[in-house]
Amino acid sequence: MTPISFSWPRGKAAALTSSWDDGTIHDRKLVSILNRWGLKGTWNLNSGTLGLTAAQSGWQDYIDASEGKDLYAGHGVA
Repeated sequence: MTPISFSWPRGKAAALTSSWDDGTIHDRKLVSILNRWGLKGTWNLNSGTLGLTAAQSGWQDYIDASEGKDLYAGHGVA
């Protein structure tokens, strides 16, 4: 079998992936931290929970759908 040669972009030695779920209000702080350090993340959002309060969801407060475009700008959303 022939070995496969691979080079990371810009001479980097490795890559880091970061994925987050749900779209809770805590993402505001997390996105701020990632942006400050020049890191990117991917958020897996459930459109059925966006905008719900903790009382409605039985768990946590979620961001409103209208906030998502600006909040996650430059990051991935699935």
